[in-house]
Amino acid sequence: MKDLDLGVEYVIPSIGYRNVREQTNKDEKKEQEDFKYTKAKSPNVDCLDALETAARAEGLPLDVSAHSQLQFLGENHPNSKYHYGLHLLKPFRITSKHQHPVDNAGLFSFMTFSWLSPLAHKAYKKGELFFEDIWPLSRHECSDINSRRLERLWCEEMKERGGDEASLRSVAWRFCRTRLIISIMCLMLTQLAGFIGPAFVVKSLLEYTQQSETDLSYSLLLVFGLLMTEIVRSWSLALTWALNYRTGSRLRGAILTMAFKKILKLKNIKEKSLGELINVCSSDGQRVFEAAAVGSLLAGGPIVAVLGMVYNVYILGPTGFLGSAVFILFYPAMMFVSRLTAYFRRKCVSVTDERVQKMNEVLNYIKFIKMYAWVKAFSQNVQKIRENERKILEKAGYFQSITVGVAPIVVVIASVVTFSVHMMLGYDLTAAQAFTVVTVFNSMTFALKVTPFSVKSLSEASVSMERFKSLFLMEEVHMVKKKPSCPNIIIQLKNATLAWDSSHASTQCSPKTTPKLKKDKKGAKGKKEKTNLQKDGPQTVLTEQKGHLLVDNDEQTSPDEEGKDIHLPSMRLQRALYNIDLEIETGKLIGICGSVGSGKTSLISAILGQIGERGANLSGGQRQRISLARALYSDRSIYILDDPLSALDAHVGNHIFNSAIKKHMKSKTILFITHQLQVMVRVVPG
Repeated sequence: MKDLDLGVEYVIPSIGYRNVREQTNKDEKKEQEDFKYTKAKSPNVDCLDALETAARAEGLPLDVSAHSQLQFLGENHPNSKYHYGLHLLKPFRITSKHQHPVDNAGLFSFMTFSWLSPLAHKAYKKGELFFEDIWPLSRHECSDINSRRLERLWCEEMKERGGDEASLRSVAWRFCRTRLIISIMCLMLTQLAGFIGPAFVVKSLLEYTQQSETDLSYSLLLVFGLLMTEIVRSWSLALTWALNYRTGSRLRGAILTMAFKKILKLKNIKEKSLGELINVCSSDGQRVFEAAAVGSLLAGGPIVAVLGMVYNVYILGPTGFLGSAVFILFYPAMMFVSRLTAYFRRKCVSVTDERVQKMNEVLNYIKFIKMYAWVKAFSQNVQKIRENERKILEKAGYFQSITVGVAPIVVVIASVVTFSVHMMLGYDLTAAQAFTVVTVFNSMTFALKVTPFSVKSLSEASVSMERFKSLFLMEEVHMVKKKPSCPNIIIQLKNATLAWDSSHASTQCSPKTTPKLKKDKKGAKGKKEKTNLQKDGPQTVLTEQKGHLLVDNDEQTSPDEEGKDIHLPSMRLQRALYNIDLEIETGKLIGICGSVGSGKTSLISAILGQIGERGANLSGGQRQRISLARALYSDRSIYILDDPLSALDAHVGNHIFNSAIKKHMKSKTILFITHQLQVMVRVVPG
């Protein structure tokens, strides 16, 4: 394994250089043979390494030469953004230049999912499928490409409307607008084909059976027409599902990737709980996918309802309004029940966040819970939260079952009401009319069945969009990538203002400085003391906190502005350092010393932020040594060591300092933070 290059420095390394296999077509195989590089000591690798697995899962090409193909998916490419999508309009395609067969499929292959046949045949022959049997993800579904496009649209929305007024729903609509419009058009075609077949072909066929004369060509034409309407209906519906599922996967991958990137750049989660962030990444992404996959089916309801009503009136006369009225009245009823389901879903989201947060606390602090025998108390707490969640889910399930169970009987109710009133009024009813009206009612049932699911998915996605929006609007760390002006300087700070949250800062004044206001003759004195407090209160609190008071935003404030009137309850206390100038030359070991609690760690936290890794199963000394070993293996030019010897005894700490820090990091730039003065005497003066 030492002789194998793991490709640490390459995001998309070449196939031959990393000596791993990839599924390629015949045209690319000969081209890759020319660039194949094989080390003499390296055996052939039969398994996929981690980097190739991630690349295959994300749809990234595993060849450096193929990396340029990702540029074709960019927004600034000279080809139209519909260049690849228009290829699907070709009925048949024989190309095999793409790594995923869905990108090589024609219109009929795409709508009938016949491009999946080789995989299904392989599963049938082998009895099981392995990861290497599945094709790499299509580059059009690559999360990187889709997230960059969604992020660009979100930035445009933010620039146009501002943070609070920006709508993530409109951004998501712009992201998948074209594909959803085409999907709705296919759904309209499905509804029209499903309506024309029963309304005209079946009616003509029933009338033909009642005639005494026979016409073979006419009868065959009717049968062929019925066959074609069913083919058009089934294929257009399959095309609708194919477009919706692919659109949903793109939107889900894009918005989840944006969420992951945003979480990594957050300063702190503030009012967000860890359980809420977990639910956003786990369940809310699926809600967005379901909305893109099922939400567009809601558009087919109005058109088939109008067509059915007009046709029933044409066939039966005024009594045809009754059956259509039953359907039309059921639509708002079903939507109302679906809204109730979405309401309980919103209530359940907060309870689920609380449960996940509580379970996360239990898992993180299980040692303390065991040690203090708090298992029963915590289990009762979790059980209580779960019971509330279960009750809400039961209510949502009841209403959902109503929508599912009522839809099939609407046809029966509409038929009974229509035919009963029609016969009671003395109108004639033939077999052709009766069967035609029933088949038209059956064609209208599909839109009624999908309405609850569409409304439910759209309502839940609306809640998820609000949660994603609140995450995207959170303050993040802005990276400074400007290099120092002098080449010998590796770290440079000029007139920097560094701030970090005070761990136990309080916005309340101490009892010593809080005036006791009374509602008697001393009211004027209390008012005078309150006026003085507005001037002197901030300085008093800042003296206690040994820091400065900052507004929680990115604007820099100077020490001269702190004497102004500030309302303490609306502010957040933060410690700050003003006008910091620091220059560190390359290859220097810089020591930052100070007493415990003086802010040595907070200085680094203010510059870089904080990345915490619990390592709950390791002792403090073990975590220190593992972290230091990982830092050594990373081979960086700058090291920031935050008291790495604190959890070690004197002998081990002295050995690690001499053997690891002084020896292996000799040519590196090091910021060494410690309160051990015996170590600081050996630090090279900077």
